[in-house]
Amino acid sequence: MAEAARRVARDKVDASQVIIGKAWDTIRPLGSVEHLFWLIDQNRPAHFAVTAQISGEATPRDWRKALDRVQERHPLLSVCIDGRPGSVPRFRQADAAPIPLRIVEKEPRSRWEHEVGVELATPFDPSQAPLMRAVLIQGVRDAAFMLVAHHAIADGLSLAYAIRDTLGALAGGFLDAGRSREYPGATGRRLSVRFV
Repeated sequence: MAEAARRVARDKVDASQVIIGKAWDTIRPLGSVEHLFWLIDQNRPAHFAVTAQISGEATPRDWRKALDRVQERHPLLSVCIDGRPGSVPRFRQADAAPIPLRIVEKEPRSRWEHEVGVELATPFDPSQAPLMRAVLIQGVRDAAFMLVAHHAIADGLSLAYAIRDTLGALAGGFLDAGRSREYPGATGRRLSVRFV
């Protein structure tokens, strides 16, 4: 309780906005560009998708574990936006909100564009975490992996890095920027990626 009182005093947050415990934690106010995208989203969707075609084999369970590891690494992949009238909108983090993973069992080369359209037609509720979701289009030998995010938490480059990190986690570890597009990992699994 004392920590909540200090947070209200330090951050000048309305006491009704502070939830005690670990379920929700205020991260920070939105920056100016994040705030702009949050405002735009109130009138028209402000989200986008980045898709990569993947060669290699992995199970949906492997993809789920990899997404969970990436979400642990990047705090903004677990946030929602708390924006009440008359207040400064803030990112709030939810502990138990995994990135949704939708699995489509079709040939990815003929299906990925359709699935991008489906995702872009599905808006985010900024008050519900997380503001990202994933789609795995699983074919017999190849897959397409798509990340969809609200523009307040990501841009195209950051989603490309999130895909890179997901592939690194899938291969058994994280990779530094600037490495090869093949991911040999601790699991011995080899994956290659091509962004589409």
